[in-house]
Amino acid sequence: MTRTGKIHVAGADARQFLQGQLTADLAGLGPGEARLAAWCSAQGRVLCVVTVAAGQEGFDLTLPAELVADVIHRLRRYVLRARVSLEAQSIDSTAGVGPDEELAGVRSGLPEIYPGTSEQWIPQMLNLDLLGAIGFSKGCYPGQEIVTRTRHLGRVKRRMLRYQCEGVALAPGTALHLGNTKVGEVVRSAAGPEGSECLAVVDLEAAGQTLVTATGASCNPQPLPYPIPELVKA
Repeated sequence: MTRTGKIHVAGADARQFLQGQLTADLAGLGPGEARLAAWCSAQGRVLCVVTVAAGQEGFDLTLPAELVADVIHRLRRYVLRARVSLEAQSIDSTAGVGPDEELAGVRSGLPEIYPGTSEQWIPQMLNLDLLGAIGFSKGCYPGQEIVTRTRHLGRVKRRMLRYQCEGVALAPGTALHLGNTKVGEVVRSAAGPEGSECLAVVDLEAAGQTLVTATGASCNPQPLPYPIPELVKA
């Protein structure tokens, strides 16, 4: 079970602050609404993926509990004179994403970032542009230049795809191979009815083919609930 954590962002400048840090456009996000977003490094690599929920007194960012302390520490560097507070919400030690929810997340094609995979991929590799988590017409945020350039250069060469795998759930970051060549890494994984299922960022040239782990476990391609533009035949 993956433990979940929350960061509460409050203050008069909370929305403006998050708008200048996260990839999603939060300008029209009203109380009771939520949106997927990423926080990136200056190099455009995803530090974390968060669900941003708007409330009457600020915003709650949901992400893996292991990332909460580091994300708060790093975000505070950008607060400067803004009227913003960042606080970790109290977490029930037994709370988390259960096996069924984890599998549902995989099958829904929703990425997650963990300590071992932070700063490994750009947002488009995680399909965040396909999930409405990038506001391409909003103002600046860390890594925006890289994210925008990737969009304008054309088709992405690596995308997050879904697989049915042999054996237990694979650890995030596990390498996947086509023959002797590494072509991808696991983003998230969950136990399934038969073996496990995972989402993995994979070279599109290897899409549709069975991949294997270093231990020989096979991973067979499965459909996502949304189309990958680069794989849709004209």
